[in-house]
Amino acid sequence: MVPKYNDLCKQSGSRLAYFMVWPALANYENFNGVINNYTDAANSTNSILCPVGKIWKEYCDKTNDYSYYGPDQFHPSLKGSEITAEVIVKSLLNL
Repeated sequence: MVPKYNDLCKQSGSRLAYFMVWPALANYENFNGVINNYTDAANSTNSILCPVGKIWKEYCDKTNDYSYYGPDQFHPSLKGSEITAEVIVKSLLNL
């Protein structure tokens, strides 16, 4: 499916972007797999990578603070949403 999206983007003069997500806190051990899969997909299609999951993991690992997660421990908190938006904007604008 991804090659089809990438082809559509090329035909329209746009570029595919991957929004790297994060696993639920209960599945934290899957974080590296998520990061690798999204990175590989973006690299293989020469797409933009919005490495939100990577930023989340780096923060959580460094601080042992999981406040980017909301009360359900999957969706983002307000803080997590703000960081997510910042990473996406910087990635899309190549800042």
